[in-house]
Amino acid sequence: MNLTSTRAQGQPLREQPDLAQVCFYQADLLEQQAKELQRLRSDLEALQAAGSVLAEQNAKLRAQLQPTETLDNLGKLAGSVAHDVNNVLGTILSMASVNLMVQAKDSPAYLAFELIAKAAVRGGKLTGSLLEFARKNPAEEKILALNAMLVEEVRLLEQTNLSKVGVPCLAEAAFEAPGRGMFVADG
Repeated sequence: MNLTSTRAQGQPLREQPDLAQVCFYQADLLEQQAKELQRLRSDLEALQAAGSVLAEQNAKLRAQLQPTETLDNLGKLAGSVAHDVNNVLGTILSMASVNLMVQAKDSPAYLAFELIAKAAVRGGKLTGSLLEFARKNPAEEKILALNAMLVEEVRLLEQTNLSKVGVPCLAEAAFEAPGRGMFVADG
């Protein structure tokens, strides 16, 4: 729509726009704005649908994560309990083993301590399974010097009430040969 015209001298002259042209122009502008509004509504609906899908996926992922977290916490608890029980079983096995050394093999006490030792070993295997379950990575095997460990433990036990009972240490004599007293165990 041309709202200006020229005179003979080249100066612009403002004409009155035709009412039909103004209405057509306004109608065209309204149509463009309606199309833009419709596009924005479509975009908004698409974003709302995508948000709904994302919310559903988030809820599903959280539901999948919860059992994993529960299992992880259960593993930590099992590891803690197994470690404590293993310590108790180690003490029981140690005491039963010491008593087996001083009892006659045909005595009822020997049979009782032997049963206690076997039960402690079985319990140790069970706690080992629990510890393996609790570990995220499998146990790493190491070579341990049993001789040095026994000497250290006897020295520690000598500082307790067991010093009154007397724990003979044969470790030095039993493993004096080179390479003896070395065992593979999990760290």
